[in-house]
Amino acid sequence: MSTLNRELTEEQLNQLSLEVKEYAACHGLVMYNRASQLNHAPITLLPTPIPRSSYEKVWDFAPELNVLVHRVSLDHEFLLKHLEGVVEDEFTASLIDIYKKVLEKGIKQKITLGIHRSDYMLHAVDKEEPLLKQVELNTIAASFSNLSCIRADLQRYVLSTQNIQGYSPENVPDNSAREELPASLALAVQLHGAKQGVVVMVVHPNEVNAFDQRWLEYHLWDKHGVRMLRRSLLDFHERSVVDESGRLTIDGHAVSVVYFRAAYTPDDFPTEKEWKGRLIIEESDAIKCPNIAYHLVGTKKIQQVLAVPGVLEKFVSEDTARDLRLLFVGLYSLDEKDESLSQTLQKARENPHDYVLKPQREGGGNNIYGEDIVKSLDTFSAKKLSSFILMDRIRVPEVQTYLMREEKISKVEGVAELGIFSVFVSDAEDKVVYNKAAGFLLRTKVAKVEDGGVAAGVAVLDCPYLV
Repeated sequence: MSTLNRELTEEQLNQLSLEVKEYAACHGLVMYNRASQLNHAPITLLPTPIPRSSYEKVWDFAPELNVLVHRVSLDHEFLLKHLEGVVEDEFTASLIDIYKKVLEKGIKQKITLGIHRSDYMLHAVDKEEPLLKQVELNTIAASFSNLSCIRADLQRYVLSTQNIQGYSPENVPDNSAREELPASLALAVQLHGAKQGVVVMVVHPNEVNAFDQRWLEYHLWDKHGVRMLRRSLLDFHERSVVDESGRLTIDGHAVSVVYFRAAYTPDDFPTEKEWKGRLIIEESDAIKCPNIAYHLVGTKKIQQVLAVPGVLEKFVSEDTARDLRLLFVGLYSLDEKDESLSQTLQKARENPHDYVLKPQREGGGNNIYGEDIVKSLDTFSAKKLSSFILMDRIRVPEVQTYLMREEKISKVEGVAELGIFSVFVSDAEDKVVYNKAAGFLLRTKVAKVEDGGVAAGVAVLDCPYLV
């Protein structure tokens, strides 16, 4: 990793910034900023080295994680038992309430579609080779699949045409996300069988990352002839209908798949109407990506429970469980009923910088670090604390790199987070018909910044360089 040249001359910086700006404009590597102005997506000028063996390992494990998510989602007793301690979190409690209502009425969705992204960071212990360790598994709204593909194309082009010492385009891995995600959606539509069925993407208003989403819409149409609509939860409340058989329509369109790129934060539910819209979707026979059970499997609490010795073996083979545990760092329950709670709290108070305090939230900017962990432990009620988990802090090696945001370049010490996309489809008889790793996302941020993603305005799009 250290043999790669990470220093660029002023001439190289000027040339690369021009390449990024114009390639991005020509190929759709663009985003809106917070002022709704269109610009190139924030990006690094150099790829970040990732150990090839570790990258290949997490890639190979992606289908196993898909199977794990699916099997856990079918164990309703397991989910409800282990999520009962997080009901102090009103948002998660509302999701659980929808889950219970769906179970009570009977699940109408027979076909399952999962589009996941498992996120990892390199963990460096002493002088050992850094290994990728799992940060979290996203079962809802896993974003930046398409822009990451264009980002990889840009990287190969730059390394092929610019004289950057030590780099070869062959070391940039293939990114298949733009093919695999629409292929899984199209297959789900086919299995659902509704005549002229559409995919409806549930979106935020004023979405800054609309172009990543639009690329999926266009590939779905161009390659598979399947139409995608963009609607909000409020639209479903006001303009959708579920007939007696469970078939869902919106604005007269038969809905085969509802693909959530929103609905993962409390901000997505400003009124009860949005919650009612989500319930309408869940009680229909449309294929939800994710369905409410998959959504709950992606909570931090379930991530922590699955790391408890012996739990993985309930859902996968002993060999697979052993392999998957290699991805985990320490995850600890903060449930007031947990026998080891006092020991866990003592460790966190004595060494808060060794841990991260995580709520049941997605979207970045929610975790608690350092001395703020101690303050939280001292002020949270026992019930509120039960809605959090504690996780060992991953010690990520810093890499010097160049960030470019809105045509401005900054040289920084950065840390990278790798996401591996995966897709999963099972049919009405619960037979797995599609299950594979489906591409990557690499994000880099300034090392001193604790939390936040690309859409949050903190990280930038990067590209792995396998070494």
